[in-house]
Amino acid sequence: MKRRRFLILMLPVLYFGCGIDFSTRYDRVEENRVRPLAFVYDNHGYAEGAPGDTVTCTAYFAGESVRSIVWTVATSLIINQFGRDTFADTVSLDEYLVPGSYEKYFSEDRASTDSVEFRFVLPADIIRDQFPDNQTIADLLPAGVADSLLPEAVRTMSPSALIDFVELFSGGNDTVSVTALPDGALPDSVVSMLPVLLQAFTVNMKLFARVNGTYLVESTFAVRYNTRLHRVIPDISVNRNPVIEWIRCYRVTKEQVVFDPLIDKSIVDTVFRLFPESDTILIEPGFNYFFVADSAVASRDSAVSLTDPALQRRIEEYSYEWFFENTGIDADPASDSLMLLDNSFLGPSVTLLPSLDVSLRNFTLWLVVYDSFLGEKLRPTGFTLKSIQGTFAYSDAYARLHKNR
Repeated sequence: MKRRRFLILMLPVLYFGCGIDFSTRYDRVEENRVRPLAFVYDNHGYAEGAPGDTVTCTAYFAGESVRSIVWTVATSLIINQFGRDTFADTVSLDEYLVPGSYEKYFSEDRASTDSVEFRFVLPADIIRDQFPDNQTIADLLPAGVADSLLPEAVRTMSPSALIDFVELFSGGNDTVSVTALPDGALPDSVVSMLPVLLQAFTVNMKLFARVNGTYLVESTFAVRYNTRLHRVIPDISVNRNPVIEWIRCYRVTKEQVVFDPLIDKSIVDTVFRLFPESDTILIEPGFNYFFVADSAVASRDSAVSLTDPALQRRIEEYSYEWFFENTGIDADPASDSLMLLDNSFLGPSVTLLPSLDVSLRNFTLWLVVYDSFLGEKLRPTGFTLKSIQGTFAYSDAYARLHKNR
């Protein structure tokens, strides 16, 4: 079995910065560095929220034990011409935090996952405050989109007029008036275009976590009216966090760059079930090994792309990031003679390169899955995380083969 090294660095929505590089591999968690894994937002099952909603955030970390976190929030973000967001100022998370909701789950065990969970309230005017009335709906959409998809009466509406309509229509605000709406523009012409219009009125807020006084983690959360309108119009797209039902280790008889248990079932020798079960993985010579997760095709959400003139709904994509840590061993846990992962390609399977040192018995595996959809403006990103405490066993033949390691 060849021991290759393949590295992908990609953290959508979650940004990590501290001026410290990863000394060996991005996918290998090390005990002397905090590794942010995922920020999972949950709003009654949705990975997004509307103004005034209360959202639960769970932040997961591995590696160096988390001792302290200082949180700040920016609620007024502007996307510049280069696609980067800028913000005027930040405030303490306490301003939006639900009192008594902040819970810390820290452990001195480096094989464990540290986490923080809290609930916070989205500002009621976070969308309204970011759209001045000297703009029109056409100004908020990419060039050519408004002209091709929207009637003139809607294109020339002011942002506040449409926000009034959305809040009134969805029951979010009983005090707004629709007197400023143009005659003949409602309701059909607006309602039919809501999948496009709601994208124009999506805004981002940003959460910052200063961990252990050293590491800065940034997470972006999208705020839009979709969840509120979905109750009235079920066809309005919403985004839920991915659901992963199982993780397994496949022992196969043939070397593969990418492994699919359905397509490649003829070469499967043994299946070790790791989640929700916890089988011990028996390593033997002459085989190849893959960690594989549920592809969850049936539970994926759909959305509408601004680049599709027909406005047809399409299914989102999932990306898989695998992280690991070698634990319970006296040797250097960062040694390349121990367990490695290879050829992830952000897919549901990743190659397991077993340890050449048979004294390695325990490992931790983290799987972060997030969704994406091209063509939907500022689409919320759903996340899920699975953490596994796994065990290896080695056959006598494998141990003899690597006895000098």
